[in-house]
Formats: sequence, structure tokens, C-alpha cells
Amino acid sequence: MGPQHVLGVLPLNIEAAVGVGNEDDEMENDDDDDDDDSTGWFTKPGTNMWILPLLKQHLIGSQIAYFGQHLLPLSKKMAKIAGEAVQGKRHLEAQRATTAENVIWSTLPGFFNWSNDTAASLPKIVR
Repeated sequence: MGPQHVLGVLPLNIEAAVGVGNEDDEMENDDDDDDDDSTGWFTKPGTNMWILPLLKQHLIGSQIAYFGQHLLPLSKKMAKIAGEAVQGKRHLEAQRATTAENVIWSTLPGFFNWSNDTAASLPKIVR
């Protein structure tokens, strides 16, 4: 069972986790322990960002092409969102988007563990 199957059943819903365009997130009340900005956004109900660190540790025999086709564009999207959030002075959203981008990129080495498509897929990711 590879990441394509896991993420097919449990989609990341990364934009909801990051809070894209959610201006209310900038004014969240810090008194609520369930909504701790340091980790709470990562496990926000309806999102599955929590699965990325698990994938990072347990990927074996995956296809690099999956990273290139699905996770790489998502990472680029998070970088764009972070840039737009910085320009719009939405610092919390920018920080979350940057963290999401980094967590996505952190899964890449796991895709090389016994990958069955390295020769065919790596040149496509590198470009």
C-alpha cells in the first residue's frame, strides 16, 4: 500500500490546514489549548497533514513519479501561498504555508527507498 492509496483515502486538504484566506486565524484566541498554533493547525479536523510525517518515516518501494505529479505541485502551491500571505501581511498563514511546504519536501527522501522508477522519474522532478 503506497502513498497514492493512503492519500487517496485520506486527502491532505492542505489549504484548510494552512487556513488559506482565513483572516480569522490571525486573530485566534491563544487561551484555547485545543487550538494551539504551534501544532493544532497541523491536526485541524477535516485535514490530514499529520499523515506526512508518517509517510516520511515509512515510505519504501514508492514511485518517485507520484511525488513529482502530486506532492511537488502541492509544495509549489504552498510556496506561492506563503509569498502572497507575506505580501498581504498574513503572517500566520505564511508561516503555516512555509511549514507545509517544508513537510512535503521532507517526504522526498522516503520516495527513494527502494523506488521502482528512479531512472524514469528523477529527471522529470529535477527539471
